[in-house]
Amino acid sequence: MASRPHGASQINISRELLKSIDNKFKKCVLVARDPEQLVYAFIDLFYHIKETKRNDYSFVFPRYIKKLFALMHTSFIKRDANNYDQILFGQYGKSMSAWGESRWLYWVNDDSDLNICSDMGKIIYFSTSDKLKLFPSFANIPYASIGPKDKFERYDLLGEEILLDTSPWTMHSSSDTIIEFVNSLSSINEIILFHDFTKRLDRFVKKNNIQCTYVKSSICTFE
Repeated sequence: MASRPHGASQINISRELLKSIDNKFKKCVLVARDPEQLVYAFIDLFYHIKETKRNDYSFVFPRYIKKLFALMHTSFIKRDANNYDQILFGQYGKSMSAWGESRWLYWVNDDSDLNICSDMGKIIYFSTSDKLKLFPSFANIPYASIGPKDKFERYDLLGEEILLDTSPWTMHSSSDTIIEFVNSLSSINEIILFHDFTKRLDRFVKKNNIQCTYVKSSICTFE
């Protein structure tokens, strides 16, 4: 969870990226393997600028992500927490849906549409790694990768890399976070951990002496 106690790291990644844009870059591209991580990053960024810098930044998304965006936005409006990630609900459930109604949010099909966005001041572009070739103009724009880079994709098509710890936007938890979480709740409830590799999970549980039940994720069902 981004810069919250239970996140992959404690860094406030939104603040650090915005600082880099303010002081040096003016524009950047956020790249991730999964569109969900891009939407999560955007919501976190919007949360940080909405009170003081909302008019300073524009956000440009490829149109192929719009359906996911619309689905999550509808769930926020309906307050239907069952239809979107509980991490998002826990962090931003009370902030309603302003992030999806921003006048500074733009949708583009490909590189030819970027001309309409070129003079908007500070801009954050978003793209999944497999669609970078749609945007040759990104070659001159610095980028930050959310999580590990996909070794099969062309990051050389982008500009300078902004070296920041973006792990909070991956929606993954660190080992220390899991240990702390299990230890804090195991005295009041049963904790079940699941993983595809049960031997790895077995070593983790025994090494850290945590009290929980663990099973193979493929046999888990949730009602």
